[in-house]
Amino acid sequence: MQVKIKKSFLVFVVQGYERKLDDGTLVDTVVFEVLANTEKNAINKAKKIIKKPFYRISHVYEKEIL
Repeated sequence: MQVKIKKSFLVFVVQGYERKLDDGTLVDTVVFEVLANTEKNAINKAKKIIKKPFYRISHVYEKEIL
């Protein structure tokens, strides 16, 4: 019996924004989908693409390689 090894990668959805209003609305946002192995690496990749004063992770999902 052969064991099939499942391979996958993480996709981080990072939001870069200028400021956050009191009601939680983010102003002047950009959204990135970044392949990374950690939250810190994902944010660092986003920072290299477009400079914003603030970043946050809004979603993380795993994609299986078929």
